[in-house]
This record gives sequence, C-alpha cells and structure tokens, in this order.
Amino acid sequence: MEKERTKGIVEFLLFASEKPISVERIAGIFDDAYTKEELYSLLDELRTEISSSESRGVKLEEVAGGWQFRTKEDNQTWIKKLENIKPIRVSPSALEVLAIIAYKQPITKTEADKIRGVDSTHIFKTLMDKDLVRICGRADLPGRPLLYSTTPEFLEVFGLKEIRELPSITEIEDMVSKSFGDSGDYRTELNESLRLIVDEKSNIEIVDDGLDEAEKAMEEMQELGKELKVDIDLVQEKVDIVFEDACRKYATHRQKNYQDTSSDTISDDNN
Repeated sequence: MEKERTKGIVEFLLFASEKPISVERIAGIFDDAYTKEELYSLLDELRTEISSSESRGVKLEEVAGGWQFRTKEDNQTWIKKLENIKPIRVSPSALEVLAIIAYKQPITKTEADKIRGVDSTHIFKTLMDKDLVRICGRADLPGRPLLYSTTPEFLEVFGLKEIRELPSITEIEDMVSKSFGDSGDYRTELNESLRLIVDEKSNIEIVDDGLDEAEKAMEEMQELGKELKVDIDLVQEKVDIVFEDACRKYATHRQKNYQDTSSDTISDDNN
C-alpha cells in the first residue's frame, strides 16, 4: 500500500476514534503489515504536516498512551459555541489533592490527608466522579486501605503522553522559588505543577473552593435524606405491624363474640 494512502487511512482512524488510539492498535488494524516504528514515523510525519499548516483547525498529539486529534487552543472558543461545551471545573483544593495523587501514586487517602493536613474524603469522591482518579488496589498495610491513582482521562485532560511528562520535583522547586521564594511547602510545589499545565489549557477552569463546599453540603443533605427515608420506612413498617396486629385482635374478638352469641342462641332454642 502506498505511503500516502496509508497516511490517509491512519488520519481517518484518528478522526473516527473518540479516545486516543495507540500505535499497537493501529498496527493491529493493518494486520501487522507495518511495524510500530514505521507507524510511529508516519504519525510523527503527519503531526508535522498538520502543525506546519496555519489553516488547520486541529493538531495531532501523542497523549494518554495513544495519538489523538485535539482542538488548537485558539479554536476552543468556537467549538464551545458549537457544542456548548463547558470546561472541566476544578477547585484549588481538588487540584492540590490531584497533584498529590499524581506525584505520589499509588497513594492511600490517609497519606494524602497527612500531606494536606485536612480530610479529603469529599474531594477524592469528586475527582473520581470526574474520572480523574481511580481505585487501583489495596495497600499492604493494616486494614488493607484502598490505593488511588490517576486515570487515562487525567492524562487526556492535561494533555500528557504519560505521567512521567509531569514537571519534575526539581523543576517545580525552581518554579516555586522564582514565584514565591524558597517556601519549602511541598503542597504548594505540587499544586503549582498542575497550575502550570492548567494555565496553558482552556478546557480546565479553576473555580472557588466554595463550590466544593456547596457540593459537599448537597451531598450531606442527600445522605440525610436517604437516612430520613430509611427512618420513615422503619416507622411505616412498625405502623403496618401494629395495624395488622390490631386487625387480627379485632377479628379474633369479633369471632369470639360471634361464637358466644351463637352459643346463647342455641341455649335459648333448647329451652
């Protein structure tokens, strides 16, 4: 098959796939007619062609273990108008927890709480609901606590090929030192690592921590509602039991009265 034809097919496959598609997957589609090295070279060539054209509205990136067409940053406004797409909203606290997980994974919630100094239960749930964090196993510790790690969606959202593309701790320390002085604050350093990426991505929006608090309050109200419903169901169950018992007693009482009346009637007839 001619190279240009192959390149056209690969471009179509990338266009048709909703998720990043790996070189291994592409090789399988071609029944291994091409080596991974040949396909990687072809993809890299296609990426160069697309990026060199100012008229193209997309770019080709290697992200989350595969290749994907992504909207160029200066076209984000237009695609949002077309699809009414809202950016992923992350609070500073959630970004802080996400950074800790990203750099320390796999990590238990207790370890993350120790670094932050506060409970992060609600934030962990929020990040899991957004498919940015997942449970990846259990720690070999007393109680076998759950271990958490980032997801392929995390790499996709932050535009990373793999987790090793995150800024190194040394780079973060230099960046934080230039911006804030030598803070020595590990939390701040990790937080700034993701903020650096967020500043370059218009599909991520940092919102006030109050949103997390509002979501937490709503979640607590929902849990309270569930508990209240359980209590109401228990009360209803008890009422039903009492009512059924009263009906049985009433029926028994009526049956006894009927038998007594019948007995008196028979006695009167005999007399």
